[in-house]
Amino acid sequence: MDGSVTPEPGWRPSTDDLMGSIERVSAQRRSDCPGFVEEFAERYVADEGAGELDATWVRLVNEFPWYAEDLLHCVDEILADHESRVPLLLCDIAQLEEEEGGEPERRRTDPERQALGRAWLQALRERFGPVFEELSRS
Repeated sequence: MDGSVTPEPGWRPSTDDLMGSIERVSAQRRSDCPGFVEEFAERYVADEGAGELDATWVRLVNEFPWYAEDLLHCVDEILADHESRVPLLLCDIAQLEEEEGGEPERRRTDPERQALGRAWLQALRERFGPVFEELSRS
């Protein structure tokens, strides 16, 4: 014996532990779709341009498909419920993008802001959905 000590292997979660954790977090996200979509926007949308966001989405789908699936589910839930309010951050982002596109800056009513946010969210769904479907098949 050379005097070296082999360390005990560290604890590693089982596949069941990992899947259970993913399922619990997913259920939490889906129970508060507006909050989860707003969290996504704060983390990934607010400071990225469309090209950067698309690249981030591909990375998320490849590395965390359950997260991406939760996001699409929540976007669909918000869009399907015409009475639900779009998170204000998304309305702000939509308005900023519109103004950057040449629209003059103007004060909007709440229903106008909500419509703008809903249209932005629909466009996001139309961009992200096909990418998720394509990458999920491979």
